[in-house]
Amino acid sequence: MLPGFAGPSTWTALVDTLSRTDATGRSLPTVVVLDNCEHVLAGVGRVIAELLAAVAGLTILTTSREPVGWVDERLLRVPPLSQRQALDLFRQRAELTGYPVIGADQVEVAERICRRMHGHPLFIRLAAARTFYEPLPMILQQLSGNDDDRRMLWRHGPRVGTDSRPETDFGLPAAVEFAWGASLLLHRCDVRSAVVLARAREKYAAQGDRGGESLSSLFGAVAMAFFGTASHALDATRNHLERTASSGARWAMSWAELAWAIALTKHADPAEALTAAHSALTYQIPRRDLWGVLWAAHIRMWSLARIITDATAASPAEKTRRIALATEIAQLAGGSTTLRTRLGTAEVGPFAEETTRALAVARGVLGQQTLDVAQTQGSRLSIESDEVRHLALGTSTTSDPRRDVSDTWCTLTGAEQDVAILAAAGWSNSAIGVRRGTSIKTINTQMTSILQKLTITSREDIIGFVPADHRELVSREHSRRPRRNRIGR
Repeated sequence: MLPGFAGPSTWTALVDTLSRTDATGRSLPTVVVLDNCEHVLAGVGRVIAELLAAVAGLTILTTSREPVGWVDERLLRVPPLSQRQALDLFRQRAELTGYPVIGADQVEVAERICRRMHGHPLFIRLAAARTFYEPLPMILQQLSGNDDDRRMLWRHGPRVGTDSRPETDFGLPAAVEFAWGASLLLHRCDVRSAVVLARAREKYAAQGDRGGESLSSLFGAVAMAFFGTASHALDATRNHLERTASSGARWAMSWAELAWAIALTKHADPAEALTAAHSALTYQIPRRDLWGVLWAAHIRMWSLARIITDATAASPAEKTRRIALATEIAQLAGGSTTLRTRLGTAEVGPFAEETTRALAVARGVLGQQTLDVAQTQGSRLSIESDEVRHLALGTSTTSDPRRDVSDTWCTLTGAEQDVAILAAAGWSNSAIGVRRGTSIKTINTQMTSILQKLTITSREDIIGFVPADHRELVSREHSRRPRRNRIGR
């Protein structure tokens, strides 16, 4: 009996099927195609040899990354795709994810991705599938070709017939089911997390553990919001919201509103998502729940990015609005970083992927430098004074990255402002001391105070806080700064 066949009768049936003849009894040519033979090289050669010996007029065509090793094998090497073919394949596969490659900038990045794939169709398809999770620049960044290259770590999705299928109930306790489902959701970005979390909810319910049941239901709704189809995501999160609302548990309902907002911003109306997140956060803020603020800040980022990408008007007013929204996205990202530091957590899984997309949108509007300034300003917001909470609510007054620059500058004393201008112009501390007729120790103390008041760590960052009407003075002082003596000519 040959490996892979049930027994002699199966083999006989296979040979009879392939042994075709015409009306005169002459053997007809038959072609058998065996795909991906590199996975079964140890056995496929034997099968090929036996078939060729048993079936007259048989031709076997195999695809493999390595030769099968049959004695009369004829090798035909398939050349890599041309750059045009590779790009066409990438765009076709990316469009299937719902994130088509459009615009000259995206096409240019896609071409660079294809070049790093060396025209390999399989890897090009895998890279295109990543557009469901990550923006093009992030995919390109992972293709370094060095030890940190991540292409072999990309998820291929579920495998048919695997032994550890989440769909299978192995009789695990509810707590273990929940931990497994949460890991699939937050770390593997796996749609099957919804199956495991639903099972955890049922087991908690059977135990009478309402808290575990509620948490599993919430995470299951979030999994569907992130990974389900539009209809499934909206139905699942809406049903979860209705169930929690009917229970009268306002706290649970506020979290259900956040799950509903995630589904809305991914699959429906981002403006409605903002309303849902605002409702949830309005209830949670008085209860000092920083986790709710963190979720709401993320949801607001993603919703604003959707609003920017959905906008079609190109009027000056719309351009100004896009800049304001992109600025708010960057500040929300900075505020979220501060919150995560306070909570001792990292941005993981689908949260990180959606935030990366949102920042890519904001970067396209603002440019990298302005994005960095706005993000830094958001990271400086105070948690204790509710600045981050108001930013997540959309009621913060920090929507312009240039706002508060003059106010911050005014926290410096007159002497500190003079020193700061010279430092921004490139003067060293010793040169500033000579210029002002003070000791180097005094200048060092003033520079320390300047950096602390501006909440920066480098004198190169001072220029960002110098008011516009002082910039000309900085330029003049830059041209006057002392030159170091040079040895030689």
